[in-house]
Amino acid sequence: MTRLFRGLALAALGAVVPTLLYADAYQGGLDAALEEAGSNRAELETFLARYAQGDAQKRDAARFLVGNMAGKGYSLLRFFDAEKQEVPFEALCYPNYQEALSAFRELEKQHGQLHYNVKSRTFDTKTVSAAFLTQHLEDAFRAWKTRPWAQDVTFETFRDWILPYRGNKEPAENWRTELMARYDGYAQKGERDPLRAGAYIQEDIGRWATFDEIFYLHPTDQGWSEIKRTRKGRCGDLSNLINYALRANAVPCAIDYTPSWADVNNNHAWNVLLNPQGRGSDPVGQRAAKVYRQTFAPQADSLADRKGDGEELPRWLASRYYLDVSEQYFTPHRVAVAFDVPAPKTSKHAYLCVFNTGNWAPIQWGTMRNGGASFEAMNAGLLYLPAYYASDKVVPAADPFLLESNGRKRWLRPSDTFQTMTLYASDRVGDSYRNEERKVSLRAGATYRLQLWEKGDWRTVGQARATDRPLRFVKVPSGALYRLIESEGHREERPFTYEEDVQVWR
Repeated sequence: MTRLFRGLALAALGAVVPTLLYADAYQGGLDAALEEAGSNRAELETFLARYAQGDAQKRDAARFLVGNMAGKGYSLLRFFDAEKQEVPFEALCYPNYQEALSAFRELEKQHGQLHYNVKSRTFDTKTVSAAFLTQHLEDAFRAWKTRPWAQDVTFETFRDWILPYRGNKEPAENWRTELMARYDGYAQKGERDPLRAGAYIQEDIGRWATFDEIFYLHPTDQGWSEIKRTRKGRCGDLSNLINYALRANAVPCAIDYTPSWADVNNNHAWNVLLNPQGRGSDPVGQRAAKVYRQTFAPQADSLADRKGDGEELPRWLASRYYLDVSEQYFTPHRVAVAFDVPAPKTSKHAYLCVFNTGNWAPIQWGTMRNGGASFEAMNAGLLYLPAYYASDKVVPAADPFLLESNGRKRWLRPSDTFQTMTLYASDRVGDSYRNEERKVSLRAGATYRLQLWEKGDWRTVGQARATDRPLRFVKVPSGALYRLIESEGHREERPFTYEEDVQVWR
């Protein structure tokens, strides 16, 4: 397609349609969206033509929405086995998470480990109407121009953090009109601080929609209609819902996330209120190794744009739709690492990983140079493993290390000296990083294996059966990273160091 095109739907109605010339900043995205739209192209062209003349901000906003639409849509997720055969399972048929999880684990006994993946996708370019987009744009502008707390919000902040009509991969629906009307009364009180307005709206949403872990087994993102009905969801669902309410009322906001926590299992997404210039943070992310911010527009110089020919990328980092906002949360450290293991031939980049749910998870990337790489904006006080990524696997590139508060690395590797270890637990208990209470938290009768990390893998150095007494292991190499795992468990126990006769959880 050339830069010039005509609004075909308007032409069909007999209207005289002006030739449209689009700014270079959106041209590539517009071309991609219109080509992807297929038979729905006329709807997108009608929407663009509506704002081709007149209000310059609305013209830019319309181009922004369509110019960043390609590839976005609703993804229906289902569970599949190792042979990529779908295994039917619906968590919401069960009364609570524990019963749903038990049923899910029974399925895994029959089919092996199950993973969720995309069953079908519905692209916005092929389905959204001109009327849908117009309603979103007009409602967004109406809120921005009339809400008293939005008077200092810049157009750039409005475009990036108020205007977008979707949050993730949920169904595209009109949520603005209803959610703006919900807070008309509050707006009439004259509140002028967007942060206070945002806090009020968040608190209100929290009274009628709550977290329920059963939705971890219902992986498809809920849309506006579904979450109004369920009034529950996982953190991603609730973050989307809160963003709907905030953006419908011209409060700049974003969803920040950490792909994998560094010191506990799982991941997290949360809402953050932004100032009129588009900056902000929330205390929930301060213990994360990295914090990223979801964006509607693709970000320049992303890892996806820089990857080499044939290079595989970890799923969480492969997207073009995130900003690194770590420096808005903690004091960032630049970490340079020299690798002990040669890189796979197809790897142009390397990663720092955190330990999460029994595995090493890539959390930040760096470009390899001279047998090493540098990693930007890392949080201190946490455990990391340098690695490559190839054949859909993390490949260790050096020993794990602790990044200390001064930015120095403390390498964790077995030494030539030995120690006797007295162990009270196989995992963190509560929020304590040290098991100083010395209470036995082991399952009596279960067999536990003590492992240490050496040369790129876990090596078993002892085995014992638990009683009501702590486990004791002798002649264990000191200075390493350790893990005590229950032989019949799920192998998701946290690793630890052993310092002054105490387990220190990492």
